[in-house]
Amino acid sequence: MNNMDFDDFRQYADMNNKMLIRMNEMIKKGGDETSTNANAVNKAIKLMDQLKNELSLVKNDNSLLRNELEDVKQENRSLRERQDKIEEIAFILKTDEEKKIVLTKLIQKLTFENFTVNKNNIKYKLFHRSIVTYCYSKLYDYFGVKSYQSIKISDFDKALTVIYDFYRNKLNIKRCVDKRLNTYIKDINNGNLDPHEEKLVNKYLDQIEGDLKNAI
Repeated sequence: MNNMDFDDFRQYADMNNKMLIRMNEMIKKGGDETSTNANAVNKAIKLMDQLKNELSLVKNDNSLLRNELEDVKQENRSLRERQDKIEEIAFILKTDEEKKIVLTKLIQKLTFENFTVNKNNIKYKLFHRSIVTYCYSKLYDYFGVKSYQSIKISDFDKALTVIYDFYRNKLNIKRCVDKRLNTYIKDINNGNLDPHEEKLVNKYLDQIEGDLKNAI
C-alpha cells in the first residue's frame, strides 16, 4: 500500500470511527429519552390513580353528607309532626274539662226542652238517647271528627251554634223519632223487643193514635 492509499484508508477509518461514536451517542441519548418518557408515563399513571382514589373519596364523602342531610330532614319532619300533635292535643276540648261539661249539658238540656220533657216521661225512656246520639253525629260530621272532645277549642262557640241550630230544626228530632219508632215496631213484630220496652212502645203508639205525624 503506498502512502496515498494509506492516508485514504486512515481517513476512511477515522470517518467510520466518528460515525460509530455518533451512532453510539445517538443510541445512548435515545435510550435516556425513552427512559425519561417511561418515567413520565409511570408518573402520569400514578397521578391518575391518585386522582381516581381522591375522586372516589369525594364521592363517598358526598354520599355520607347526603345521608346525613336526609337524616336531618327526617328528624325535622318528625319534630314538626310531634309539635303538630302537641299543639293539636293542647287545643281541643279534651283538655278543657269546663267546656266539655258545657257542651254535653247543653245537648241534654235542649233534648229535654224540645222533646223528652223529663226522665219520667215516656218520650225520655224511648227516644232521649237516640236524639242525643243523633245530635252528636251531626256535630261530628260538621267538624270532621270522631268525638266532640276532638273539636278545637277555637271552634267551641261554633260547636254550640251547631247544637242550637240542630234543635231549632224540628225535622231533625222528627227524623230521629220516626226512625227509632220504626225500629221498635220491627223488633216487636220479630219478637226481639224486651216486654217492658214493648209495653212502653205500645203506650206511646196509643198516645199518638198510631200516627207518626203525631209523634212530635
